Amino acid sequence: MNSRATLSTFALLLLALGCDRATPTAPKDAVLTLTVNPSEISQTETATVTVQAVKSTGLPVNPGSEIQLTTTLGVLGKGIITTDDRGVATTTLRGDGRNGDAKVTAFSGGAKSNEVTVKLGRLGANVTLQATPSVVPVLDNSADTPDIPSSTTIALQAVIRDAQGQPLAGATANFVSPVGTLKSGGAFRTSNAQGVVTDTLTITAFDIDSFSGTTFNITVQVSGTSGVISDDAGMTIGRKPRADFTFTQNRLVVSFRYQASSTGSEPTAFLWTFGEPAGSDNTSTSRDPTHQYAAPGSYTVTLKVSNSLGSDETSRIVTVTNQ
Repeated sequence: MNSRATLSTFALLLLALGCDRATPTAPKDAVLTLTVNPSEISQTETATVTVQAVKSTGLPVNPGSEIQLTTTLGVLGKGIITTDDRGVATTTLRGDGRNGDAKVTAFSGGAKSNEVTVKLGRLGANVTLQATPSVVPVLDNSADTPDIPSSTTIALQAVIRDAQGQPLAGATANFVSPVGTLKSGGAFRTSNAQGVVTDTLTITAFDIDSFSGTTFNITVQVSGTSGVISDDAGMTIGRKPRADFTFTQNRLVVSFRYQASSTGSEPTAFLWTFGEPAGSDNTSTSRDPTHQYAAPGSYTVTLKVSNSLGSDETSRIVTVTNQ
């Protein structure tokens, strides 16, 4: 019996020692004061979270007292922190890619702190976008045109401002383009101290060949005070003009009409050759000329169009009858 009593006493002693070593919490009537600085951060910045815990007597709680933290938005560096000998415990709060108000609260034992609201994601009121250059040069990946580049890059710069018109640092923006490849891949980027966000758009000859239009818009999107705000930069594709034409015949008189192309730029010069070298008016520089042939027959008609971006020509057989 004595042996069993000794073992029971020893077990109780170990249990008591274990309880003494348990992590303490603040008393139920303790006062927890929570502060977060700064009170507004971008989606990639961090703020310092500080809890001051004191007993009802005004003295700091015991060192090592556990403080539990919660937030409705963002990510806490630690969810549970411990006080130092001054009753102070700290951690961090950082953005998680979302915009909104993070409501942070601290608990310990039965005590609860004040709730602190931190704005995550700085919101812009205005954004302007500039694309340089605004004209995509003529591109060609053919081995027959080594002097023409096969790709080009466009520098994109957006400036974000707040409601007072001042540059807004820490705001997030993303760029969108229907043509080419963005260096960012369309991911969010953060403005610098001058409110500037940049990206680079690479456009290849293949991109241009796959796009039927001659203009397109690059867009920047920013989380704004009234929802998503955006701005566009208009781009013009530098395409050589395309030569094509139709014609109608009335006996020996043929009327020619230049056929505009959606994949070519507007020509500034036209040169028609009607395939009748002996004629006095075998050529014309009109856009839509009319030519009277001297006799029935088949003639090779050639149209060459040009502008500052290049030239193109095409030929067709025109058969003329006297009926």
